[in-house]
Amino acid sequence: MSSEPPLNQEMVVNHHTTNTHESIMQEGGFTIVHSNSSSGRRLQAHHNNNNNKYSSITTNYAFSSSWKRKKKLNPNNNTSQFSSAMNHQDFVEFNPTKFEKALERVRESLSETICSMIEKYFHPHQSSQILQVICYGIGDFISDKIALSQFKVLLQILDHFKNKYNSQNVNQHDSLSNENHARSTSSITLKCYIYDPVFEIKMSTGDREHLYRYIKEKFGMEWIEKNEECKRRIDITTFVYMPHCAFSMYYNLLMENCDRLNHLILLSNQLAIRKEILKTIFSMDEKKELSLREDNIDSNSKIQKKKKKLDDTEKYFLNFVFNNTNIYFFNEQERPLTDIEIFEMSRSEIDRALNRESDVELIHKSKY
Repeated sequence: MSSEPPLNQEMVVNHHTTNTHESIMQEGGFTIVHSNSSSGRRLQAHHNNNNNKYSSITTNYAFSSSWKRKKKLNPNNNTSQFSSAMNHQDFVEFNPTKFEKALERVRESLSETICSMIEKYFHPHQSSQILQVICYGIGDFISDKIALSQFKVLLQILDHFKNKYNSQNVNQHDSLSNENHARSTSSITLKCYIYDPVFEIKMSTGDREHLYRYIKEKFGMEWIEKNEECKRRIDITTFVYMPHCAFSMYYNLLMENCDRLNHLILLSNQLAIRKEILKTIFSMDEKKELSLREDNIDSNSKIQKKKKKLDDTEKYFLNFVFNNTNIYFFNEQERPLTDIEIFEMSRSEIDRALNRESDVELIHKSKY
């Protein structure tokens, strides 16, 4: 484990730099910051009592929206206290028309890669097909460009599998009686549940309820009503979509399901998970399945050569939207596992990671 990352001042890249990927991103409205930290997307705050200003500990997830820095000025404040202190202009107003136009402008190709990888181990025409999708901590996909890009990929993944299941239902309808068809298709409907407390802070009650109704009617997503702290019990094959979240969120999810990890397909930060409990790992950075054998590691030359051929959109998604991201597939297990049997970390290392990479919005206190 690395020690506590030092405070870093945000370094904004010169807006007039040309012919670089960073200049393209700046022209799109992003602020580029650099950091040596490796914790993940979410920011932690440090209070300077001398000048009453806050310095954020930035992460290797280079982009951050201004509301996140404001939101975490004081982690000890609860949502209602912080919301009352915010200025009205900081609030997000939900406009479906503007949102749909912004969503339409997002161009991505990685959802197809993710779906192909999932289908390799959980094919729609097999009994092990995925039956639900859960998304925790995606962030403010209304006003934050990175979160919007991640949300677009999630929608594409849902559409892919829904179309697969609908096609399968039609084929079954042609070969089965109505009675048998009704019974068979009940097990191949795909549900999606989503939660992030950001909109409880960033939106009025009316706009928030409007958003929740909208994503249910438009995309078929159910907004989880209360903060589960990522401790949902997974009883069916589930794709869990958690790009760039805090370690405590992954910890709670895996520990809650420590006796049935094989039900999970987890898209997350790169985690120190023991190889012996894994079926495989897919690296989003390298767009390839990783070998679990230490003596069979591919050279990086092919990876670098492949990355040079990527267009600007792919570079953006691999370098910023899904940087340091893996998809984990788990083996079946005979008994519940402890945390040190899941993570290739000592107990003290896990405790330090939980303290350093906590998310006060989603995780209050781990009880494992």
